[in-house]
Amino acid sequence: MLEKDERGNLFYMPTLQEVESVKEGDLLLSCFGKMERVKKVAYRGTDIHGRAYVGVYLEWGADASISSSYKEGELFITVPLSFAYTSDELRAIERGMRARMEKGE
Repeated sequence: MLEKDERGNLFYMPTLQEVESVKEGDLLLSCFGKMERVKKVAYRGTDIHGRAYVGVYLEWGADASISSSYKEGELFITVPLSFAYTSDELRAIERGMRARMEKGE
């Protein structure tokens, strides 16, 4: 689930299907708030609560990459989001997105 606020900040909360289907070449939100191409899928798993996660390397320039991980039903916090919102506001946003995800919106 990808949403954008009125200031252009992107919010990404991956669904189970999104986490399980991540592959090289896909676009994912980086920690800097930009969509970047997946260079390599590094690992996959399930946490103790049964939620799926995936770790990837994202392209970062011609010869570089940055690592990132995504978990089903968890808001991916970017640097721009951490500057724009307090942690309480981000938790509220996450709860709202999770509720919409569970309703299938």
